[in-house]
Amino acid sequence: MNKRGQELTTSTIILIILGVVILTVLIVGFTMGWGNLKERISTGKNNVNIISQACATACITRSTYDFCNKKRELRSDEETIKNVTCYWLAENKPQYGIEKCPEISC
Repeated sequence: MNKRGQELTTSTIILIILGVVILTVLIVGFTMGWGNLKERISTGKNNVNIISQACATACITRSTYDFCNKKRELRSDEETIKNVTCYWLAENKPQYGIEKCPEISC
């Protein structure tokens, strides 16, 4: 009974694969940014709620750059708008629920 090479059990193989997947997600998250990763993983094509929340957060925290300058891509069921800011969306596309921010002057 020579046991020089042991077999890998199924659970060991599953744990190795799971570890590689988690490591990949961590690497992508830290290199691309967690916000971008969240948008890419989201199942739907529509990201209006995510953009609306991000703009509201920028207003509440008085982050002038995030509200006035950070370029975003809004995807709704009707259209896709690229390279727009929260300020532009609040002024020109109020139907998406992005509110104007009186605390920030762009």
